[in-house]
Amino acid sequence: MSSKRHRNGVGDSIGDLLSIIDGRPWDARQFKNNNLRQHARMLGRTFRRPNAWTSRLAEPCARLLRVLSDRGRVLCDGHPSDVPCVPVLLRTLGYREHWIREPECWSPAEGSSPRAELVSLVSHLLARYPVPAFFEEVWFTPGKLEHVHRDWYCHVVQGGNIRQAPSMVARLSKRAAHLLMNDAPEDLKLTGAVRWAQASALGADDSSARRFAGSKMGADFSNDRVWLPLMEMAIAAPALDWSNLDIVIDHLAHRLDTVSVSPKVSVKGRSLGCLYREARNAFAALAKAAKGYGLDIDAAEIADPSTREFLLRLVKRRWPPMHGVGAFRRKIGRFDWEMVEICSQHELVVEGRAMRHCIGSYGQACMNGRSAVFSLRTLDEGDALRQVTVEVELWPRRIKEARRKWNIRTDSEDCGVIRTWAEANGIDAGALSA
Repeated sequence: MSSKRHRNGVGDSIGDLLSIIDGRPWDARQFKNNNLRQHARMLGRTFRRPNAWTSRLAEPCARLLRVLSDRGRVLCDGHPSDVPCVPVLLRTLGYREHWIREPECWSPAEGSSPRAELVSLVSHLLARYPVPAFFEEVWFTPGKLEHVHRDWYCHVVQGGNIRQAPSMVARLSKRAAHLLMNDAPEDLKLTGAVRWAQASALGADDSSARRFAGSKMGADFSNDRVWLPLMEMAIAAPALDWSNLDIVIDHLAHRLDTVSVSPKVSVKGRSLGCLYREARNAFAALAKAAKGYGLDIDAAEIADPSTREFLLRLVKRRWPPMHGVGAFRRKIGRFDWEMVEICSQHELVVEGRAMRHCIGSYGQACMNGRSAVFSLRTLDEGDALRQVTVEVELWPRRIKEARRKWNIRTDSEDCGVIRTWAEANGIDAGALSA
């Protein structure tokens, strides 16, 4: 087939594109224009295996491509790295039930860029009212066809209140909603604009609101019970030290990301100074754990965001459990006992801080398969109380050491329980004290 370029930019190549949608074989050499060839490849990856999903999208997708080829230049002048035309069209098809106009009625503005043409087509199909640019950018967000931010877009452009948008978890006051729709900087992402509006409604200036929007709280609206009170405290602070606040935000974001502790995270009744000291101590514990990997990070380096990010990546490391060790929970003597294996750097750090010893720095030994670490606990009305930390050498299967809080040696009762556990799992308990 010919790929001659007509005045409309695509010419006879539209027939080739439509044959790709039909699932017919095609050759990249059919398309002399590189941008058009790349769009064709994306179409080919989508429609090469016909199924119920592609069959449902084929006809409306062909309609959109015909309109773009007849009236726009995005297919030939827009490279997919900057103008992912095919993905945006498919995402638009995922919201076809929200279309309020037919694509054949669309005409692009004279002299508009390829990206602006694509945005214009989406707005033509869906929008009754104009919205800020950060709403329009949600169509360029990768992922599934349906996305919560695209749900927000459809709700708002058809006259809905952003506060009642589907799955809107951000706590937006009326003033914050007004600022979002009228004053938020259009260079921000949608989530950043929402956080900017919240901060501005609380009294933050533009610079501070942008700092909040760019921090780790920027897109985390499910934890506004923590972030909004923290913003209020920070905005009310007479002399806010942003470097200290960034440390607090990074620490709280890490805690909120840890499922086991997130319900307990709160800033109510706490001062910024108290939160900062807690955050510094937590990062100091991570720096101490990094020594087990041969890294020496001093307290001053914690002020560096890249160092904190490295420590937070380090603490997410995990390793497989020790082979051949089963669950252990039984009543021995006065107590119900449980032995829990520690299989992540985060859990090691928590164990070390709770027990006031250096087990947090044993991560490298566990990662390398030299050791396994277990925590012996007593169960009291559902609460697990840490009693002893046990290190086991994987080869040979032998207990290397067992220490109570403050590195105190185990007593006879603890030793008896650990010996019972070791015997049940084929582990040599010879290193235990009497």
